[in-house]
Amino acid sequence: MKLSIEQSKLAEILETAYLAISPKPTDPILGNILLIANEDGIVSATGTNLNLTIHTTTTANVETSGQVALPAKLLTDTINNVRGEITLEVENQACIITHNSGKCRLIGGKPDEFPTLPKGENPIEVNLSAKKLQAALEGTLYCTNGDETKLVLTGVNFKIDTNKWQAASTNGHKLALVTGTLDSEYSEPIDFTVPGKSLGELNKILSQSADTSVCNILLSNKTIEFSLPNTKVISRLLEGEYPKINSLIPRTFEYEFTLERKGFESALKRVSYLAERKQKVVKILWELEATQATLYTEATDIGDAVDSVLMKPATSHSENISIGLNIDYLIGRSHK
Repeated sequence: MKLSIEQSKLAEILETAYLAISPKPTDPILGNILLIANEDGIVSATGTNLNLTIHTTTTANVETSGQVALPAKLLTDTINNVRGEITLEVENQACIITHNSGKCRLIGGKPDEFPTLPKGENPIEVNLSAKKLQAALEGTLYCTNGDETKLVLTGVNFKIDTNKWQAASTNGHKLALVTGTLDSEYSEPIDFTVPGKSLGELNKILSQSADTSVCNILLSNKTIEFSLPNTKVISRLLEGEYPKINSLIPRTFEYEFTLERKGFESALKRVSYLAERKQKVVKILWELEATQATLYTEATDIGDAVDSVLMKPATSHSENISIGLNIDYLIGRSHK
């Protein structure tokens, strides 16, 4: 294999593929990124931890096609620290990288030992705007459970019914729900749960996508593939029945208030510095006649704080109410 490529193009696909590399691989080959160069000038980089696979491509001047599996971190760090056009030449398992001020040689693993890209049979296809998917992930990932023993709760649950979709998550203390519509309709309901860790890496890729990009989703029994221009993210699905989120959300509310998000978020941050370190509770007094919400923390050994923001009640009640909430939950997601 021999090719020449701009450093920035190679660095970009390596950093994307590296998102799937485990810091402690269960097999030595999984600590490598697989590079494949085709005669048509396409170079791909693939990283995997078996639960998550990321495959991404770019273009290069390919003189000789071939493949090589190289240590992911060492390769990524090396390419990030050179500039200009570089040449990669592979013989057996060794790759010589030549740049404008020198060269280096990296020894990798056997490319034929690298896992093949997982493929599901008879997948269901769903197309969704990349930015809508990104908004759904940002609106739900913060509520997933970090406890691996609660396996299904570590993911985000997706449901599709005719032309409506929803993404939901809960860690047992808080929950999140995002909904939307699709251009296509599906005759049978679709229900699946994707690991939060996989979606976290997908979200990083989506944040770099063009506003007009469409994500093509291929859903199989045990895997899901998110296909974007030049990049595929393939993840295993989580097994188990997800909690019925919709039945946990009240249909009507006795009290309802509207606040300006940024002002409320700023007030939360100001009082958060003096919230009790263990309980992390902020109390909010909703003063309906004064149309303001007063936030305050109890006196602690480091002090206390009071802050207010204007709010608009949407109910006819006149009595004030007070509620205490974990401030991390509020700050973690006080915006759409």
